[in-house]
Amino acid sequence: TRTMLTVLTVYPGENIDKWLDYLPQLPSEWMNAYDQGMIIAKKNLYDIKAYPSVYLLDKNKKVILKDSPIEVVEGFFSVSP
Repeated sequence: TRTMLTVLTVYPGENIDKWLDYLPQLPSEWMNAYDQGMIIAKKNLYDIKAYPSVYLLDKNKKVILKDSPIEVVEGFFSVSP
């Protein structure tokens, strides 16, 4: 089974205080970042249509799943590589 997973959250907004206030609600094992220059939004890098959006990337940072239902993401981890 697939077991290695790192969760990275990226806040693409401009209200840093709002993001900092929300951080304590996230699991401490997660990596958290923000897009200081709002490059994600300005360049429409990920075509984010809703928050939160879920992207599953492989070890080479290639997108495997995007905006998939959580059942699909869970199913990915229950299959042998």
